[in-house]
Amino acid sequence: MASKLDFTPDEWTTLRTAPAFVGGAMLAASPDGFLTSIREAFSMGSSSFTALKAHEHVPLLKEIMAEKTFMGEVTAALG
Repeated sequence: MASKLDFTPDEWTTLRTAPAFVGGAMLAASPDGFLTSIREAFSMGSSSFTALKAHEHVPLLKEIMAEKTFMGEVTAALG
């Protein structure tokens, strides 16, 4: 099973931030307007945390969730 030690610092940052950047790109590409984008952002965040919690027994996800900067990076990517 992979762990943080299996990745370089740059790879680890990419692994942690990629989902938020993909979600941000999807929101930016949405033609439905500002309010729909806000709704989608909340939905994306909620479903991401639900998925993380459902699979919190996976060691790699535990390490990602344990990072103190994780929420700040997700917020910055969406904002």
